[in-house]
Amino acid sequence: MWLLRTFRNIIIITLFFIHYLTKAQVKDVFKEIKRIEFNIDKKKVEERRWKREGNLDVSFGQYYYDNWIGGGTGKLETFGKFSQKLSYQNNKIVWDNSLDIIYGMNKNYGEELKKTSDQVTFNSIFGRKESDNFSYSFFLNLRTQLTNSYLENKDKEEQYRISGFLAPLYIATGPGIMWRKSNNLVVNLAPASLRMTYLNGKVFEYDNSSKTFISNSEKQIYGVEAGEEINYQLGFYSSVYAKFNLFKNIGIENKLSLYSDYLNEPKNIDLDYVMNINFKVNKLISTNLLFQATYDDNVFSGFQIRQHFGVGFKLNL
Repeated sequence: MWLLRTFRNIIIITLFFIHYLTKAQVKDVFKEIKRIEFNIDKKKVEERRWKREGNLDVSFGQYYYDNWIGGGTGKLETFGKFSQKLSYQNNKIVWDNSLDIIYGMNKNYGEELKKTSDQVTFNSIFGRKESDNFSYSFFLNLRTQLTNSYLENKDKEEQYRISGFLAPLYIATGPGIMWRKSNNLVVNLAPASLRMTYLNGKVFEYDNSSKTFISNSEKQIYGVEAGEEINYQLGFYSSVYAKFNLFKNIGIENKLSLYSDYLNEPKNIDLDYVMNINFKVNKLISTNLLFQATYDDNVFSGFQIRQHFGVGFKLNL
């Protein structure tokens, strides 16, 4: 009996000691985990939430004719596109920003250098997530150009500026709802958006009836009343962004925006559509097709269409 009692006490003491050690080890493990968590570099975590990508596309073209019976004018042309994207995302917030600058020039033999393309576009959309795909959003869109444009063929003696930097500047902004399937498929609807057109300085428009140039101080140009600098509109704005690969080396990027002014002819919808197709030859050389269709009756009563196709190089920045 004494031996059994002693053996039982030894077992109890041993189990208690094992329990104490196990509990202490568990506490130490938790302390170590907490220490590891506190040692995580929060700055690096924040950096991983930011994502930046960009590229520079430059293409060239050359036409040469010598004693060509069918006729033709030799020329050189170049076209460049600079793009940058910066995005931030966590469990509750998504914020996308993009900047696109397009500029092109050509030179006919025996003539001066002329501008063929000039466009600056900035887009920013901020969303607070309500579910995996839907967010309350706020967007900002800016469109202008870098350098002045002139209608030189109407008057050889004097240059009349028809557009320039911030002339016009198109601004669209407002709250909305965003559906975001992925970074490559985004739809934003803003039913109460403000759109403004700003004119920086004097611009002209050619009047066919009088055969003269008339400035924005005398006539409404780009929807801005004569003598004014800015025009306000309130309406419905929607935008769609879709990017996908048609084949392994062929990528297609689509951007569409629509706007209807509640205060002035709401059935008349302004449209801006851009399609960019990139054919990747290798890491450096690529072929690019750019197509844009725009409709805004404050600028021109019909569709404006431009298209560019060229071969050049593409650098990731």
